[in-house]
Amino acid sequence: MAGFFYSTYRRGSFEIIWENDIPKTRKINDWLPIYAVFQESEKLFLSDKGSLKSIPIDDFIVGKTPFESQESSVFWQKLSGPNQETYLLAAGLFTKDGGVFQLENGGLTSLNERFGIDSKFILTGVLDADSGLLYLGSKDKGLYKVRIDGTVIYEEFGEKEVKGIAGNENLLGLLHSQGLEIRNRETGKIIQVQNQKLKETQSNYFRRFPEKIPEHMEGFFELDPMISAEELEFYELHFQDSFFLA
Repeated sequence: MAGFFYSTYRRGSFEIIWENDIPKTRKINDWLPIYAVFQESEKLFLSDKGSLKSIPIDDFIVGKTPFESQESSVFWQKLSGPNQETYLLAAGLFTKDGGVFQLENGGLTSLNERFGIDSKFILTGVLDADSGLLYLGSKDKGLYKVRIDGTVIYEEFGEKEVKGIAGNENLLGLLHSQGLEIRNRETGKIIQVQNQKLKETQSNYFRRFPEKIPEHMEGFFELDPMISAEELEFYELHFQDSFFLA
């Protein structure tokens, strides 16, 4: 069944439907909370606080409740390996039980020891399939560069919290607690974009499009359009065409 579905933090899951070319939403369930959703074949895996639930896609669409669950950290991102293996990146909210895990046959295996990862708060990552390198950004230990064969190259990265990693074969973007760093692999040039510049971009955007200012902040200070540059929080980094989007 084709369609577009999304899940929110504390407002349930929805389907986007079209009526006379007008998009509308249909609520599917009221599950609270869901931090991330990953698809594996015909099954969905739902990252909850302290557990990873699974449910067939057809059951999810009609609003059924997951009946399979296993204790786990909070997972934030899924990565596919060069041999179609599945990696899940975890950072616990209240427990130090995160890291890198492999999802195989519905079960979880920690890869922290194999990859030499000593951080329990892995927030983001990206795989360079050509070189077999897995880049991992942590909340507390900087940036890891891991060879899928198990060799780890560690970079302290000024002890900055790495929030997002994205790019292509030439550009590598690292979103961190103080701004954005863009590395050009061909030229070796590094561009630093500080939070103050990112704040100016956000303010200009809201002035041009005031309708984009969030209406429902759910108590999250980072959604406040008046937030200062020093208090800016970012969660993801995306690369599209030749642009980085945070």
